[in-house]
Amino acid sequence: MEVLRHGDIVLREVRGLPRGRKQVLGTRFEQSGETGKLHVAENVEVVQVDWDKYLLTLQDGAVMTHPEHPLLELPPNKVFKVGRVRSIVPYVD
Repeated sequence: MEVLRHGDIVLREVRGLPRGRKQVLGTRFEQSGETGKLHVAENVEVVQVDWDKYLLTLQDGAVMTHPEHPLLELPPNKVFKVGRVRSIVPYVD
């Protein structure tokens, strides 16, 4: 199983969509990063299952873009669970 990272977005490959209430959100993924700029992937199917978001890449694969990162090529016919990397700075006296 593959794990891909694009800035603060993490994509973890899964075998398929889990059980739960599914909602198809469209064919374009947009999510704001920590800087407020968008991570964008087109040619994907975006599905929300309960509270989690998934990207299903189509037969031609997809590319994720962001103005501050290199292009991320997504392999074809895969399902990825979308996650985030958060920076935590503990309070120090």
